[in-house]
Amino acid sequence: MRVYLPSTLPALAATLRAGEIGPAPATGFAVTPALREWYASGDLEELEYVALMEAARASLRLLAADPGAPARRVVLAGEVPDEQIGRSDDQVHPAAVLVLSPVPMAAVAAGHVDDPDAADDVRAAVAALVAADDGDDDARFTVDGAEGHELLWYATQELYLLFPGPHLSIWAALIDGREAPHLQALTAAHHLEPGGDVLQVPVRIDQAVALRDLDEVVDVDPL
Repeated sequence: MRVYLPSTLPALAATLRAGEIGPAPATGFAVTPALREWYASGDLEELEYVALMEAARASLRLLAADPGAPARRVVLAGEVPDEQIGRSDDQVHPAAVLVLSPVPMAAVAAGHVDDPDAADDVRAAVAALVAADDGDDDARFTVDGAEGHELLWYATQELYLLFPGPHLSIWAALIDGREAPHLQALTAAHHLEPGGDVLQVPVRIDQAVALRDLDEVVDVDPL
């Protein structure tokens, strides 16, 4: 099941270091039977967008709990086995689910992150959350203002580029069709063809790199 997991930039940095989204259990948002019933006229793409935006709103709550975090919503989209999905205690939205195990980065399909230009509206939305929850119409309008910003899509291997510091782009050829677990499974490479495709992995210049399941590094470029 595709699950949208709310995060923040500091939490994302910790996720990339750990190689997994955790700790578990954690609340995520997905196309659940309850969501299908609630939004019966929506197709799958529309329902996934609803789940994504609800995760983005949950990211606002994480930002409220971490005032020092940059004012940018972060959502990670991952594929989670059905047996690792439980019923969420969050009855606020029919898309809410409980992810029972940490999600490895190899299972993350993409990241969705605010453009820095959205920061003022996101910051205002965070400040208005409590009043919006209490039914204040002006506060709800302010929260909706953040949702007027489309989240930017990042491939999994691009998420490191959200953080400051010099980076290298390592080009490596796969030795076979196995997933590449290097860089703590920063990128899932199971879609690459052995002997043909080449994997580009951006990393910090001071980051230790273990090249496993790769036959050679074919090029290294500064970014």
